[in-house]
Amino acid sequence: MALSLVLNFVFGFFAAGFGFSPNEPFIEFKYEAKPGLAVGLATPFYNWNPRAFTLNEIQPGKYYLKLPRPWVEKLPYKFVVNGKWIHDPQNPINEPDGFGGLNSVVPIGFKNDPLLSRTPNTPSVASEKFWFTDLQAKPRLVTASWSPPVFSTQDWFVIYVTDGTDYRTKTGIENLIANLSLDSGLPPIALVFLDPIDRFKEYGNITSENTYLDFLSEVVVVQIESKLGIKVKAKNRAIMGASLGGLFAWAAAIHRPKVFGAVISQSGSFWYRLSEVLKLTQESSKISKAFVDVGLFEDLEGRMLNGNRRLLEIVRQRPNKVTYHEFPTDHDWHSWSNRLQLALRLIVRSD
Repeated sequence: MALSLVLNFVFGFFAAGFGFSPNEPFIEFKYEAKPGLAVGLATPFYNWNPRAFTLNEIQPGKYYLKLPRPWVEKLPYKFVVNGKWIHDPQNPINEPDGFGGLNSVVPIGFKNDPLLSRTPNTPSVASEKFWFTDLQAKPRLVTASWSPPVFSTQDWFVIYVTDGTDYRTKTGIENLIANLSLDSGLPPIALVFLDPIDRFKEYGNITSENTYLDFLSEVVVVQIESKLGIKVKAKNRAIMGASLGGLFAWAAAIHRPKVFGAVISQSGSFWYRLSEVLKLTQESSKISKAFVDVGLFEDLEGRMLNGNRRLLEIVRQRPNKVTYHEFPTDHDWHSWSNRLQLALRLIVRSD
């Protein structure tokens, strides 16, 4: 299969009213004072770290910085000049900083994906809860949601969602599959939400000897689809996750290719097991279809971005179909929510 890679930043929108004009992909910061100053930019990205961004002195006394336009409605900021925090004297737009001073504000105008919300035309979503006993005799709650609410003879696409409660309550993913069900070019989608008991133990273990992976692939997949009365081929079944869940999803797709024919990794924490995941990926060509994304503003050290780019160096040489995106976003549920539509469309559509 051909390798599909998208290496550039993604700025625009995927549906009407989503995102902002791609004609303005950057924002600029300018500061003028005497020469030889150290001028930093502090924003909510990286928790207002004053060393996160540096304005370059492009001419004596003129300082400049250009950043990818972030996916936020507005961006509060301050300049940090030789260690002193000040608001931008040239920007009349400001707001209280909560400490008796002012933050300058850049209006960004990013709009959330409307398909994450319900409208009068949004089809209903059916859901059902199931209790399982895992391989260590611990009870596990699994929730399945699907739209349209009645199973048909069509080939359904089923996605197993790690950190299921967070995805279900913080992203609008159920509304998304309901709205996507109106697209005749896509198959109907069912979601299966699961939560870990010990997140680092269950998601951080990317070896094939993982009892949680065994439980998921040998018990949950088989019984859930039997209870729902649907037959699904591996090519129509995916596993997805964000952060550490994205790392686990990637490893699960490699270790269980006859179960999961596709994978979605949002900001996968590949750095957490970098040498292991790179070796695992290098030695395997079993992932046939994948969507991998990461934000540009996720961590100050760049571990998240570097880990995903290191993974990309390997998968771009493999006979896999991998779509890779870098977005001007943070490491949070707002960012992952607005990246979902593109991920689901690319994964569930027939090739």
